[in-house]
Amino acid sequence: MNDQPNMHARQRTCSLDSRRGSNGNLAAGSWLLRVHNAVDQGPKELGDWLLTLRGGLCHTLADGDPDRRKDRRIILALSWLSIEPESSAPDDYLVPHTEAHRTGRRRDWETIAALRQILFARGLRDQGIDEWMADCGEKLKEPIADAAVWVNRSLAFDAVRDRARPLLTRKDAWDLLKGYCCVYETGCQGTWNRLA
Repeated sequence: MNDQPNMHARQRTCSLDSRRGSNGNLAAGSWLLRVHNAVDQGPKELGDWLLTLRGGLCHTLADGDPDRRKDRRIILALSWLSIEPESSAPDDYLVPHTEAHRTGRRRDWETIAALRQILFARGLRDQGIDEWMADCGEKLKEPIADAAVWVNRSLAFDAVRDRARPLLTRKDAWDLLKGYCCVYETGCQGTWNRLA
């Protein structure tokens, strides 16, 4: 008997033809392909959903301990206005910006104006908005990588909420995310404390 492997044997990675099922039924193969695509796209969709939920976090989560207020405001502002890879960011919610004519690079992101609009839409007015700007403004002006974009996840959340009313609220966003949301407290020798 020859112990040499058959060099001409074809290996299959799937036992069911992705176009047709084992019985030749097109629906079975189509179903398998849909399941494969769902599993393949699932992590991306979940990540997008979690980012959008962050956009729904309520500004009142920053209230409370005055010593932690600035850090909480920065975390919330960067949850609402998120830096994401250009390749996977939702175009509908990009923060307004300009593009360089010669290079096409995005620049001059209007993150400060976007945060002001978010806070105004949440009911804050002049003094309250100015306090947030004092705490968060510098973080929103920092340069980002050329392959990154600013995404207004607050607008993305509002769009989802408007379609799902009354099933989705800002409180729901916090209830779903609170297990993930921690803030680093520098005054606690490197321990992690819950945001709220």
